[in-house]
Parts: sequence; structure tokens; C-alpha cells
Amino acid sequence: RPMRLRCSSACCVPDEHEDAWAFGATLTALRAFGVEGGELSGLLDALMAVLHLGNVGFTAPKSNSEGSEPLRTGSTGASLERACELLQVEPEALSVAWCRKTMKAPGEGVISMPVTVTKAAEGRDALARHLYGTIFTFVVARINAAVSAGGDSNGKGSPAVGGGLASDPKGCEVLAGQLPFVGVLDIFGFEFFEMNSLEQLFINFTNELLQQYFNEVIFEHEADLYSREGIKWDPLDFPDNRVIVELIGKAPSGIPPMLDE
Repeated sequence: RPMRLRCSSACCVPDEHEDAWAFGATLTALRAFGVEGGELSGLLDALMAVLHLGNVGFTAPKSNSEGSEPLRTGSTGASLERACELLQVEPEALSVAWCRKTMKAPGEGVISMPVTVTKAAEGRDALARHLYGTIFTFVVARINAAVSAGGDSNGKGSPAVGGGLASDPKGCEVLAGQLPFVGVLDIFGFEFFEMNSLEQLFINFTNELLQQYFNEVIFEHEADLYSREGIKWDPLDFPDNRVIVELIGKAPSGIPPMLDE
């Protein structure tokens, strides 16, 4: 069945022949880095769970238009059941986590309240993103372990992922400075879309911090050098994004710190 998370991407057009080839190449690469057997099965189960989570839908109960509950029929209901099977959780437990929130009221203890369909969908997407991020971290750690001087094909040093993917954090220790290395800095670009989310704000803020650091290292150090050598220069030529950085990140007047209050 079509997977919403995959079909919503504008990066590729689904092609069964190309997908089959890419899947085979991915399995070959994972096995080359020591991901086999139960670990490989657990990794694929987690990926399939992410895809099925994206197909889970919600509706408002007839008795509460401000509440929500997962759709249990059709393909969306089948995706819920399959995702829970892959994640080894009960559908009812996952439904409660998505569709209800708990609050501690003074004098009343902990109370449970329903959330809207929109909020339930946001919780579903947050779980899918977190799970996919954990998978990505695991794969990167295994690659780093395999290509490091002290690593091995078993990829020790990687974090745990659902399905039994766990490892020893002492697997790829290498003394700094023992071997020559090549460092590559690839700074991701600023993102501006027709609809920008919180992720774009933080990505662009990170870029501003990197740009500020670059300005300090390059331009401010150059300014000190010019001053020591008596070279005349116009300080107005110095690019400074400090105002932008402080607008976002400086406490207590920055936007996120104020919202956090």
C-alpha cells in the first residue's frame, strides 16, 4: 500500500525497479559494516514501523468532538496494528499515548485529558521522527566504528535501537594524534520554504551561529593582525550577524528563552 511519509517527499518519484535495486545495495552496504542477522532484522523492522506510523489516521469520537482516537478500520487500522507489532507495543497503549495527555492539578492529583486530532497527529509524527533519528544515529555510529583505526566490522560503539540493536561503547577508541586524518566541513545551507516549520528555524539559527564563529575566527583575527601591523582598513567592512544571533538565542530576551518562560 502507498506510504504517506514516502509519497510526501518531493526528492524522488517511486519506481519499483529502482527501489528493488536500491534496497539490495543498501543491504549489501549494511552487511559490509557488520550489520547482519538479528541486528539487520531489527533495523528493517524499525524502518517499516516508521513507514506504517505515517499511515496511522485519527478521528474525533462521536461523544467528544475535541478528542481523538486512531482509525481502526481499513488500511489505516492495518498500519496501526502492523506498527505496534513491529515495535512490540500494544495498540491501546500507543493510542492512549497519542490521544490523551496527563496533567497534575493542585489538590486533584494527576488527571488525564483528551487531545485533538491535530495534536494526536503531531504526536504520531514526533514518534516517527524520533525513531528514524535513532536509526540514523545507529547507522552513522556503525560506519564510524568500521572505518576508524580502532573499530571492527561488528561496529562497537553504536547506540541501541529497537529490535535488539545494542553495543559496547568502548569499541572504537583511538588515541588522538596517532594517525593523520582528513577533515571535511560541510555546512548545511539556509532553508527557506513556502511553509517553514520549527526545524527550519533551528537549522537557520545553527547556520547563523556557524557564520558568527567564522566571522570571529577570520575577520576579527584579521582585524587584530591589521592593527598589529599598522594596516589601515575600514571596520564597516566587517560582516556581523550578532544582532540576529542574540535575537534568537540570547537569554533572557531571545525568542526561544522568552517562550520557554
